Amino acid sequence: MKLVAVGDIAFDFKTVEHPFNLVLSFLKDKEDLLFGNLETTLSDKKGHPQEKRWLFKAPKSYVRFLKETGFDVLNLANNHILDFGYDRLMDTLDTLDEHGIKYIGVGRDLREAFEPRILSKAGLEVAFLGYYSGGNTMDSRTKGPVVAGIEKREIIHQLRKLRAQGVDKIIVSLHWGVEKTYYPLPCQQKLARDLVNNGATIILGHGPHLVQGFEKHNNGIIAYSLGNFQIAFRKGEGTDRSIIGRFNIHPDSIEFDFVPIKINQDFCPELLIGKEKNKLIKKINMCSYIIGQGLRTGFVLEQICGKHLKDSVESYIILIKRYGFRYALKFIKWLISPFCLKCYASIVKKKFKEIMIKI
Repeated sequence: MKLVAVGDIAFDFKTVEHPFNLVLSFLKDKEDLLFGNLETTLSDKKGHPQEKRWLFKAPKSYVRFLKETGFDVLNLANNHILDFGYDRLMDTLDTLDEHGIKYIGVGRDLREAFEPRILSKAGLEVAFLGYYSGGNTMDSRTKGPVVAGIEKREIIHQLRKLRAQGVDKIIVSLHWGVEKTYYPLPCQQKLARDLVNNGATIILGHGPHLVQGFEKHNNGIIAYSLGNFQIAFRKGEGTDRSIIGRFNIHPDSIEFDFVPIKINQDFCPELLIGKEKNKLIKKINMCSYIIGQGLRTGFVLEQICGKHLKDSVESYIILIKRYGFRYALKFIKWLISPFCLKCYASIVKKKFKEIMIKI
């Protein structure tokens, strides 16, 4: 059996054609399972937009692109599924149900949100689980639609329960990480390895909008971030380079490869070729090698802090201009948050190293 997996889908393209036309032949055969992260709601109603920098909502009719492509499972546990409120999330669930497309990570209640989806393919039973780092926990008192949060104890409970039921393979989708960075945090690596140790076959990460490295751990494979698949990339910076991940799943082993793609000027995926293809492969291989050696907090902070602080300041300035003074207070609170303090220390340390090298 082959699992084909892609990253973020926002349906904010500019073409009048099928947005996946240029890569359709690489997405699915009859014996494949196709997975993606749906980073938008599907609804024709206005809804109640949240106060955010980026908001995603696509027409209900766009579900045909998912159906025609052959998506079997979509992760909905992410930071944009509630961009226009709970009612628009319900519209999305109803639309996917109507077209027979399975989804994970959300539900009409707490139980459904954390519930696995089990599919049978090529003689194997495959379970899918989905979680978001900003979602609800199992002990929350949320009424109505719920987005499943990344809660280690609950995920491991589900993994052990599924293994006891005799499920052959378990795929865990995690929407997590720092945006526009090539490396996961050490705590992410520890969590992913722990999940594999407790029965996860494949970890499918997404959220940073960049492709991060891959790691083989015990009998599992961890894809820390699949990057973007169809989304209006912002200023490039690597967000317009991505992959189609392909996992050949055998009873006792997994083989992995990927197809490099780019997001073109219509914000649609197409094959990456030539020098740019080789450059992306080299970058992914380098990140994978470093990740495989075990990530250190100091190294990761040096890689991500400058970019993270710059993008976050830019976002807060936009939010302050749009929504007023209360976001200035949130901005100040963020500036003195523990993570930002670690970033400042990391930047100072990096600058000091550079000065010492020059001396």
